[in-house]
Amino acid sequence: MTTNEVAVVFVKFTDANGGKRRPVLIIDGIGEDEKDHVFKITSKYATKSERIRAKYFEIHDWQLAGLRKPSWIDVNTELDIDDLPEYRIIGKLSKNDRRLFTSFINSLI
Repeated sequence: MTTNEVAVVFVKFTDANGGKRRPVLIIDGIGEDEKDHVFKITSKYATKSERIRAKYFEIHDWQLAGLRKPSWIDVNTELDIDDLPEYRIIGKLSKNDRRLFTSFINSLI
């Protein structure tokens, strides 16, 4: 898998049985970190608190990323790539979104 791919995966619920298919962003190591990172992508932004929204990155070119509606990358919770055995690639972040996301992540560190 290459950097900044958007995929659809089945994510298990942490507080109940079952789960759902959802888009995620899979990226190679951030900064000096070598491990892959998986972040949920959501279209639910307006209903979240300001504290939660502060860690949501808006995907500006969401159509180019293969998404069906305006979406945000949720960096509040990271998924374990080993828990996601099956995925389907639907797109990639645009160069502009990759640059902005890197700046966003660096501002949180």
